[in-house]
Amino acid sequence: MSLTINKSVIHILKNTQEISDIIGNKIYPLIAPKNTSFPYITLKRVNILSEYTKEETGYDGVAVDVEIFTELDKYVQGVELAEIVRNTLLGVRNQEIKGNAINQIRLKDSDEDIVVDKDGNTASLQIVTVIIKVC
Repeated sequence: MSLTINKSVIHILKNTQEISDIIGNKIYPLIAPKNTSFPYITLKRVNILSEYTKEETGYDGVAVDVEIFTELDKYVQGVELAEIVRNTLLGVRNQEIKGNAINQIRLKDSDEDIVVDKDGNTASLQIVTVIIKVC
């Protein structure tokens, strides 16, 4: 079920009050709808690595990028939201969520950037990459 991991991550984030208080329900797979106001979150699955034991049982390690977009002048808000997302996801252990048996979630990386859309609008982008161990 690791191909559907984004359903699980969206469920976790949308059901975290601290995140909802900041962005409401604006969490989307891959891309936000046109004219979505800041702040919002998009996420995408970036790779899957299957690992197996001698007994041929195993798990998938799924990397997911959680991308947090805020107004450029609210950079600090984006960083704080990224920290909340990180802490929320790293707190998930041994849970069945939306059809995925999540054993653990670990931080893989974090990055930031400035993005400019075709109309010249700029935004602050915080990226939190996690590895999700799915059994």
